[in-house]
Amino acid sequence: MMTVLENRPARLVLERRPWILGIGLILFTLIFVGAGIAMITSGDLTGLFLSLGGGGMGFVGFWAFVRRTRIIFDVDTATITIRRKTLTRFTEEVLPLAQVDRASVQTSHGDKTDTHRSVLVMTPDAPETYVPIVPVYASGRGAARAAREINTWLGVADDDR
Repeated sequence: MMTVLENRPARLVLERRPWILGIGLILFTLIFVGAGIAMITSGDLTGLFLSLGGGGMGFVGFWAFVRRTRIIFDVDTATITIRRKTLTRFTEEVLPLAQVDRASVQTSHGDKTDTHRSVLVMTPDAPETYVPIVPVYASGRGAARAAREINTWLGVADDDR
């Protein structure tokens, strides 16, 4: 879920920090590593596989899925800056504010549930049609809230998707 860090007429800053996912994956990793170490200290060497397998899966999950995203709409510089940070990588994408038409929500329809992500809908002269704010789809209403917040700041009508 995106959180509003700053909302002024000249600047809007939204951020997504997946705390619950990160804490869950850390606990998952610690449980497997702890159980494996306990097994090793009691003389059962299969605990090594438990520690490496379960702990490794938790670490890879943390590395792959826990990423902080910050999007900055700045009138003074006439830019939108999208910053993404993972455990090992930092990326920054700067877009011209004038090329953003509005924010919208993309939906992926699954067998049991639908997931969503918020995207920036660009003007026809922009090189891309859609720019994802957060690269992953998630359940819930967070994407719709972020799109609504952006559209309100941009002064455009929300498309209610």
